[in-house]
Amino acid sequence: VVEKADGDDEKILIPVKYPETCDTLVNLGILMRNRKLNRGLVALNVVYDDDNAAFNQRQGQELLNHVVQTAAGADVRMQTQVRLATNIANGIKHAFLEYDASEIIMGLHIHQEVTKRFWGEFAQSLFNGLNGQIIIARCVMPLPTLRGLHVAVPSRAEYEPGFSRWLERLARLAGNLDCRILFHGRA
Repeated sequence: VVEKADGDDEKILIPVKYPETCDTLVNLGILMRNRKLNRGLVALNVVYDDDNAAFNQRQGQELLNHVVQTAAGADVRMQTQVRLATNIANGIKHAFLEYDASEIIMGLHIHQEVTKRFWGEFAQSLFNGLNGQIIIARCVMPLPTLRGLHVAVPSRAEYEPGFSRWLERLARLAGNLDCRILFHGRA
């Protein structure tokens, strides 16, 4: 049995569905990963197991082929999988466990209204079913144009498991983008 050194458990899973957001999610993963570990990323496309499954699998594979090229442009290896599932959130959860992932980077829904169900049932299912870091991003401008990150920090966040991993990812992202971070929270 080979033991991992501290901080050596990084394996980022990126569920992708939409061509217009997949490059940004992959680039986030590239910017947040620890280059010294030289680990690849895992891209996942989950499709419903229904009458359109074969067609959706082909489209999913095309999308994954595209993200492999995006990652290769940054000299990052990318594992991919198109997965059939009767429930998309469960498909992501199972892949998370099978790949022994440390975290997920996924896109935020595009709904304009903010309601009690802001995160949606899909994301809530992931929150309830996984014990790992879930990064949900909605980037409205290209990542290289960012000059600052504003981070809302909930009270007592420093006592949460994974706090140091979260902080490390943000610091790595800001460093790679050469921008500053402003933390907003209680003293």
